[in-house]
Amino acid sequence: MTMARADVVDNGARELSEPLRKRLEFCSTLPTMPAAAARIIELGRDPGASMADVSEAVKADPALAAKVLRMANSPLYARRRRCDSFQQAVVLLGLNATLTLALTFSLVTSLKDTTGRGLDYNRVWRRSLLAATAARVLGEHFGVRAPEEAFLAGLMQDIGMLALDRSYPELYDALEDGEQDHDVVKALEYAHLGCDHALVGAWLLEHWNLPERLQKVIAASHGFPRGNAGDKDDLVLMTRSVALSGPMADLWMSLEPGESLTRVQGVFRHVEGMDGATLSALIEQVAEAAPQIEELFDMSITDPSRSEWILQEAREVIVMRNLQVVQESARLREVAASLQAQARALEEKSRRDNLTGAFNRGHLDGVLTQWFEDANKKGIPISLVFVDLDNFKQVNDLYGHQLGDQVLVQSARILNAMARGTDLVARYGGEEFVLLLPGCGASGARNFCQRLLEAFRQGGFELEDGQALVVTVSIGVATHGETVDFESCQQLLRRADQALYNAKQAGKDRFVEYRVEASAA
Repeated sequence: MTMARADVVDNGARELSEPLRKRLEFCSTLPTMPAAAARIIELGRDPGASMADVSEAVKADPALAAKVLRMANSPLYARRRRCDSFQQAVVLLGLNATLTLALTFSLVTSLKDTTGRGLDYNRVWRRSLLAATAARVLGEHFGVRAPEEAFLAGLMQDIGMLALDRSYPELYDALEDGEQDHDVVKALEYAHLGCDHALVGAWLLEHWNLPERLQKVIAASHGFPRGNAGDKDDLVLMTRSVALSGPMADLWMSLEPGESLTRVQGVFRHVEGMDGATLSALIEQVAEAAPQIEELFDMSITDPSRSEWILQEAREVIVMRNLQVVQESARLREVAASLQAQARALEEKSRRDNLTGAFNRGHLDGVLTQWFEDANKKGIPISLVFVDLDNFKQVNDLYGHQLGDQVLVQSARILNAMARGTDLVARYGGEEFVLLLPGCGASGARNFCQRLLEAFRQGGFELEDGQALVVTVSIGVATHGETVDFESCQQLLRRADQALYNAKQAGKDRFVEYRVEASAA
């Protein structure tokens, strides 16, 4: 525990009113600082204090030294090796932790047996010890440098109630037995005094000459500073730990634990963005530590049946949260799958000709380049077939564009039916189609073109009067990678187009293969 003045954040707490301050100052029955605690505070403020000085001061009270030793050997410090003597405890705990624990035990021993008028002191100390336990657990979770100091601050956060009960004996008379809910207590204090016991507690710690750091934390203990994952300031982290410890302690103190659990979940979710599973794990840590605290402070603070209920509810939260996560993950997977399917459908649609369903010119250009390069790398041939419907303008002129569109659609079906699964059928424009035949040499391309001619000659298109319309095709084909190696895929396309032109010039309804000799002639 560092007793020197520390640079702290502004907690925004209001000052005590002048009448309240005077009432507190002149109250002759205020709780007093134990002599042992005063000596510990004095040592904490002395930068030259040594381990030997601390040992001597604490060992002057054998009961106090025994409690510090028991704490050092408790499961709360399970990661440390066992201490057989107080000197070992001081060395292993460290100077500040030893001072803080000694001060804690000294204050509790001196103050817990005090009695008042309208205030249930046993309830106050039960809640204080539960809050202290929760503050320590939360302090470790948030990364507070000295969890013992968080424990002390949590323990002292309600000490102002003792001071108010002594200064205003009638203040808590309105509280009914068993119904001293913490929020009700705060509302009563505000109604009569314009402030609550958190600020009075900070004043009392100042009156006792305790560190300003503790005063600031206790003054802010009824606020809920919103957490930030990037917070590194130790005072900020401890303030959050103590402020959140009170609502957690009320899980065991409230007459309506279910409502308290709902409130705690809301507070932690709002302030820390904490999920239910993490909160439940922290509640379980508090429940597990509570019996150890009861033993160390010789005081019963929990009801076993209440603890079991809280733990059961906390575990159920984990189960429900996990179930929600699984359900949400499944839903998100379904949404992702649906979006991917839609994206694939849109992508596929963007590659297709709207009328015929064949691939469009844009997709053909991209695939042609890739397949041409693959053919060169693998040393395999690739053939390109240009197909043009013969006399298609006459079909449109005689039978109308609607029938012409039907002819185009049916032509695409014939081409797809004739093509292999690895081939590509694309509408090049108007009544022209292009087929890419990867791995297909000149001989295979010639056979394919011959079968295409026969398919169109035999496949007639039905007219409205029941007659059949036969539409033939002219075909040009060029093969790369056997007798001819073209410089580029564009040249391959041009040569197949040139062969198509030759087929139409030769009388249509035929195919022409591009040959170097014919081109030269």
